[in-house]
Amino acid sequence: YASAQYGRIHVMNLDADNDATAFKVIDEIYDTPNQLFDGSPQPGETGRQVTGIVFDPASTPTNQILYVSHSDPEIFEETEPGQSSVYPASGRVTKLVLDGQANVVSQQDVVVGLPRSGENHSPNGMEFGPDGWLYLSLGGNTNAGGQAKPFGYFPEVPLSGAIVRLDPGAIGATPVDVTASSTFTFTDPCGSGESVGSGCSAAATVPTTIPNVPNKFELYASGFRNGYDIAWHSNGSLYLNENNHNTGFGDTPDATTAPAGACAGPSSPVGNPPDKLFLVQQGAYHGHPNPSRGECVLFGGVQPIGEFQSKSSTTGLAEYTSNAVGPILKGQLLATNYAIGKNLQRVKLSANGQQVLEKADVATGLDSPIDVIVAPNGDILVAEHNIAPSFASGRIKRITPTLTNGFTSFGPQVDVDGDGYSDLLV
Repeated sequence: YASAQYGRIHVMNLDADNDATAFKVIDEIYDTPNQLFDGSPQPGETGRQVTGIVFDPASTPTNQILYVSHSDPEIFEETEPGQSSVYPASGRVTKLVLDGQANVVSQQDVVVGLPRSGENHSPNGMEFGPDGWLYLSLGGNTNAGGQAKPFGYFPEVPLSGAIVRLDPGAIGATPVDVTASSTFTFTDPCGSGESVGSGCSAAATVPTTIPNVPNKFELYASGFRNGYDIAWHSNGSLYLNENNHNTGFGDTPDATTAPAGACAGPSSPVGNPPDKLFLVQQGAYHGHPNPSRGECVLFGGVQPIGEFQSKSSTTGLAEYTSNAVGPILKGQLLATNYAIGKNLQRVKLSANGQQVLEKADVATGLDSPIDVIVAPNGDILVAEHNIAPSFASGRIKRITPTLTNGFTSFGPQVDVDGDGYSDLLV
């Protein structure tokens, strides 16, 4: 199963060699209605931005339970306060129950009202933890904690830039609704032709209450700018890839940032620091400011255990769990770098999982790799996004590690872009 950016979930049949044949497309998430900034219907906007899908471990071949994180499909609006059409509480987690032929038997939202930025940060990667809870990374509403035009002047809210967890088994027919903690009101919105400082301001009324629901839903960890993916490791630890700040997209918060007075002192610009790998600590702050939670110190709190290249947009994260090449690779993390680098890297951890011992390329020359998983036979499957020259299609590649030379292509039977790795489905 693989989701396209705007919510169509593609189902493929894989043979013993992991060669794929298209089977069907699931449109239930794509068909989800969208809303305007004020929550009213937006009938002309189609599709949903999907950045996370995961199967419940309790799934069987004839009772497949798929969870999907999705939100408003609009990106890169760069609007003045009050002019964005993005609904800031458009994030949802939806449960799809499928039969053995991937037909949707039932559809149910389990959480609604999750925060969604005015840029492209949104509800992201998900994974079931060893406790049976479903963990979800939520992107931040700002570049560095302060409101700015590239993010539509959206402020941070109590659940943005964080990891939350939910217990699907404890949520009945009525979804957990956190809308009140994700919506905000601009108190001096911009009219036509106005801009911040010239007729209007970014002042906003912002909620500050964390909407924990006992035994069902709770904030797990905070302080992540855009934790694109998470991975529970066999060592019992949770890891996260964070996309770090970009020059010109917004500064740190100050006393005027919503909620006003939450963070003292002047704001400061940020550069392009490296993307980060975090060993997530429950209940702790990990360095991305959020005034609505009173978290104001950039790079304060828990420090990362590793770094990737600056502006690499490190996205997918997975543990290599197979014995296909013996102990050589097992237990290492695999990470995709979407922008700068455009590669797949491996990260070797220390025995206690608290340090990075080695980081090296696995595959280079990929087309905007955005996610990675490990197949049962040890093949590494990489999703590519925005394939040239049209930048309107995606592809899944298969990479097979070998004992003789580390990593090599399998085949390839189809290799449209000539990079030496097999294209499973274009």
